Amino acid sequence: MSTKKQMTGEANTMPVSQAEPNQKSEKTALETAHFLCPAAEVTGVPCVYCGPSVRGVVRQFTPYTVGIPDVLKDFISQHPAAKGLVIPIERFAQTRKQLETRGTAAYILYQKVKKELADS
Repeated sequence: MSTKKQMTGEANTMPVSQAEPNQKSEKTALETAHFLCPAAEVTGVPCVYCGPSVRGVVRQFTPYTVGIPDVLKDFISQHPAAKGLVIPIERFAQTRKQLETRGTAAYILYQKVKKELADS
């Protein structure tokens, strides 16, 4: 078995692929969110919100063709990680797959927003 498949230490026997993202990976995901998501700032760029559904704000996988609504902009200002989950429509298939793959930027951002929503 590869040494990367198991975390070290007796208390942590969970495979790395099932480990929760750490703060460093969250920071990296947030730093790359700007590059993943120019659609959140540019009106007129077709985009899709891939974050968790938020009652009264947005549903997951909602497409926008003429910019994002103010209510979503307000949500993004309160939850900056959500910015990386508003993606250009041409990246939708790739991002949707990444949402299910631990360790990807999309997965980390989604989990961060979901946790923030649960904590509030």
